[in-house]
Formats: sequence, C-alpha cells, structure tokens
Amino acid sequence: MIHRELSLLPMLPMLPFLASPLLACSSSSSLLPDGGAVEVDVQQEKPDARRDQLAPDRGPSPPSWGRCDEAGWFEGYHPPSAAVQCATLKVPLDASQPGGPTFDLRVAREKATSPVGAPRAIVHIAGGPGVSSIALSASLLHYLPGLTADFDHLYVDLRGTGFSDALVCPGGAPSTKAEWEGCASGQGDRDLNHYLTLDGANDLEHVRQRLGYDKLILDGGSYGTRVVLEYMRQHPERLASAVLTSLAPPDWTYFSWMVKTVDQSVAGLVARCNKDAACTALVPDLAADLAARRQALKDSPRMVKVNGVPMAEDLEAFGVILGAALDNPSTYFKTPRAIHAAVAGDNSLWNAIIGNVLGASVKDASNLPKRRAPVQRLRPARRWMSLGPDLLADALHAAVVCAEWLPNEAGIADLQKLASQQTWGSPSDTALAEACAAWKVNPVPASLRAPVTSSAKALLITGELDLRTPVSLGEHTAATLKNATHLVVPYAGHADEMATNTCVNQIMTDFIKADGDIKAVDTSCLGKRTQPSW
Repeated sequence: MIHRELSLLPMLPMLPFLASPLLACSSSSSLLPDGGAVEVDVQQEKPDARRDQLAPDRGPSPPSWGRCDEAGWFEGYHPPSAAVQCATLKVPLDASQPGGPTFDLRVAREKATSPVGAPRAIVHIAGGPGVSSIALSASLLHYLPGLTADFDHLYVDLRGTGFSDALVCPGGAPSTKAEWEGCASGQGDRDLNHYLTLDGANDLEHVRQRLGYDKLILDGGSYGTRVVLEYMRQHPERLASAVLTSLAPPDWTYFSWMVKTVDQSVAGLVARCNKDAACTALVPDLAADLAARRQALKDSPRMVKVNGVPMAEDLEAFGVILGAALDNPSTYFKTPRAIHAAVAGDNSLWNAIIGNVLGASVKDASNLPKRRAPVQRLRPARRWMSLGPDLLADALHAAVVCAEWLPNEAGIADLQKLASQQTWGSPSDTALAEACAAWKVNPVPASLRAPVTSSAKALLITGELDLRTPVSLGEHTAATLKNATHLVVPYAGHADEMATNTCVNQIMTDFIKADGDIKAVDTSCLGKRTQPSW
C-alpha cells in the first residue's frame, strides 16, 4: 500500500518496498539467495514468550477522537476528510511490562456508514518498513467503495512511522555506508529494539482491545504483510481474516534478493521479449541493445536536462532507472523499444521513461556549453520510485531490516560477493547491510524469523512482474497457511501499483464481505487481463 511521490534526492539502496537461537523441537526452511533452503531449529508451534505476557489493555478512558492534524502532512498526499478521525493511544513500550513506560501510537479511523450488528474493523497496514498508514487514509477507500458501509477502517502508524514518532535521518535519505551510520548516530537515546515487527503486532492487539472490536480484519501490503503474519502468529484467536498483497515473509533473505533483483528482472524481460514475435519485430536483439547502451554510457555519460537542470546520466544512473522502469508495468513493456531507439540515436522514448520514473520533464542536452563546475549526476531519490520524499521513515526502515532480515543472510562478505557478480548493481546496494552494526538492534530470535503456521482465512495476492516481492515469496508463505489462497495477478507489479487495480480490489472486497470464504469470490477477472503492448 505504498503510493507515489517523487523527488531528486540522494539515492537509497533498493527498498518496498529483515539472533540468538532458541532450543529446538522442530525445523523449518529459510529462503536463501539461490532459492535453496537451510534448516534452522525453531519452536514452530509456540509463539514468542512476549505474547504470553501481553496483559489486557483496558485503557484509562475511551480515546479522544478529532480531526487529523494536517500540519506537516505528507507532500503529494491529500489530507483526509472530516469523516476520518484521529486519536492517540498510549500502549506499553514493552509488551512484557504493561505497567512500565508507554508509547504514543497514532490511529486514524473512518467509521462504517451503515453498520449492522457488532462493529467490525479492517486495519490497513502500509509497507516500507517505515511508511505511514495514515497517509493513505484520504485515498484508499476511493478504490474500495464496497467496504465503506459495513466496516470501520483503521489506519495505524506503526512505531517510528508517520505521526507515531517517525524515525528519520537528519541528513536526508542515506545512500552510503557512512551516511547510514551517521543516521544511526542521530537517533538519540531511543531503544530501537522496541520499534520492531513484534511490537507492531502487539500494538495492533492493544488497538483492538481499546476500541472494543472482537476480532480484526487485517489488510497489509509489502512489509505490511510481515506485520499481518506476526499478528497471525501472536494473536490467532483475534484475527477474522487477512488480505496480504506482495508478501514479505519473516524468513526472507531480503538483502540478497534486493542485490540481484534488477539483474533477474532484466534477464526475465529479455526472455519474454525473445519469445514474443511482437517484441522481436520491434527489437530483434534486446540483449545486444542493452550491452551497447551499457558500453556507451560507460565510455561517456549522456547529458540531459531534468526540469531544466543539466545532469549527467552515467552507467549507474541508467541501471537504477532501468530497475525502476521494470518495477512498473506501465514502463516495463515500453523499455525494450526505448532502449532499441536510444542505441539508434533517438533518446526520446527513454527520456519519457526517465521522466515517468522521476516525475519530471527530461530532455536531451547534448549542446550544453562547457562549464567549469562539474555537472550534477542524475540520482533518483530511491531505488524504488513509489516512495515519496518524506513518506518513508528511513531510520525505522534500517532498524527493522537489520534486526529481522539481516540475520537470515549468510554474511556481509557473501552479500558483497553477490553484488560484485551483478551487471546492473549499484555500490549502494549493500551499504545498509554493511552499516547494520551501527544501529545497535539485537537480531530477533529464530522463532520470529520462522515461517508462520496458521489456519487463519487468508488471501495472498502477488503481481506477476513484481521485482521487490516476487511470486515465489507468495508461494512460500502460502505453504504453511492452511486456509490461504494465493492469487497471481497477470502483468501486475508491486502492492503500490495494484492498489488501484479494479479487479484486485473487487476480489479483496468480495473476500472480506464473505468473511474469508474464497469459494464465494469470483476471481475470473484475473484471466481477462491482457498484456500491454510493447
């Protein structure tokens, strides 16, 4: 559930979008960079000990609801209407110490327009990790009109995001190891071990208790699925059903995947084009065109004007733009033709793709006068362009991935070796992993990194072309969810792109209204989707 707003800022590594071992009584698989598995000992059926100590949260008084604070609202996002009310709930900083220090959690709610019976709530959880859920409160229901009458809709800014003490980097979005380390040192005396996924899942349970719902329906996108899965593990009796779009499971080797994802997507595009006569008619040899373009930019960066500002598109920038173009179906199928034309000397189609990625006007600038000062290098704000300049809490992102997904990796040296083997990689791809030691977060226990086993009613949705959270992650997650259905959406990308997909939203609506009975849901619209033209 990540939306779009773009900016030219220092580049982040690929994002959304992460132990001390316990005694074992069973084993499960951990996803490896090569798709293989390693056996790790976990207490599969026993939830984390902190769940057992989660005391009922009655709250001192009912929450005080009012208009959401529009001051400092997120750039490019409309503030919500008066129908969306906000409140601050005090939750235990440490769920195992209910009488200890508290944390101010911001929650937004839009009540059902025509409720029948006991109140029912859908909780929408954004991705990242680090994206504000409340930022989506003005737009999300526009695409889910069938769910407004019967259900309350909750948007919880998880700890460290949005209006819940957003953990940001004082110097802006980091791209190097040193910048990530500098961000870590700027977090003051906060104990970031209390800003992790388990805390988020327990906070959702406190929200449920305080607001008086018997059970919750959870809707998570990208990293939001990680939170849904943890709630499913910790509080299974309080989950009515769940929709998980673009899966990010706890045993994912996140860093390895992000290092190699652009190379894998480029290989997939070449293979798809070679098998499609319509593509080869336009682009006879895409692999050769990519190699030629790569060599040309390696020899001499290309001059462009971005919103009138002269910039140089070098090889690294081209790789980042290429990855972003393949991350969105609207540009994925246009890329072969644009590359082919650029090799032939016509950059207009490729400039349009850069403009789409950056949200800017991009033109050739080959006749720039000689300048004494160096020309600015073209650097997108983030590897994944759907993240706005102020929407992602970078420090929260770092804390979570370092504590939860880095322990799944074989080691930093292996990541660096993998990165060196990529054609389209960037030096920033391993920067955060290399800086994780500076974040002083403890690796989460193996029990919290094991696949979630559950009988909850769940709908899993994955885009066929999703670079960030591929179809294989949806298949892997579904394998241990007894009552889950995994749907793959043809020609679709990540959760942010699918948020406006009419077919997907109708399936989601019908699933929730049928109380999680997938047999009552018509999914035939998926088979009617057609491939975009090349």
